[in-house]
Amino acid sequence: MHREKKILPSFVDWFGWCTWDAFYTDVTAEGIEEGLKSLSEGGASPRFLIIDDGWQQIESKPKDADSVVQEGAQFATRLTGIKENTKFQKNGGGNGLEHVVDQTKQ
Repeated sequence: MHREKKILPSFVDWFGWCTWDAFYTDVTAEGIEEGLKSLSEGGASPRFLIIDDGWQQIESKPKDADSVVQEGAQFATRLTGIKENTKFQKNGGGNGLEHVVDQTKQ
């Protein structure tokens, strides 16, 4: 079936918020709480939340010393691993995002 004829799932009409655009790798419980509060007070409560703090591990290729402009340099990184950030590990470490996740689910 062609893409144009497919029926989209209802969740594509939901507004959601991804923390990456606001905080990049500096995600904190306080920042998430303030962001959710601000969106809610502005009349745009998100129906879903993506907590993204740059969990991918990447590696860059070294630059070619003889090249004036490294062609495609912005794409020269490659994914080397995906690992749970310490903020989310269940070993007692991190800065405690668990309570924000639990609170947001309610």
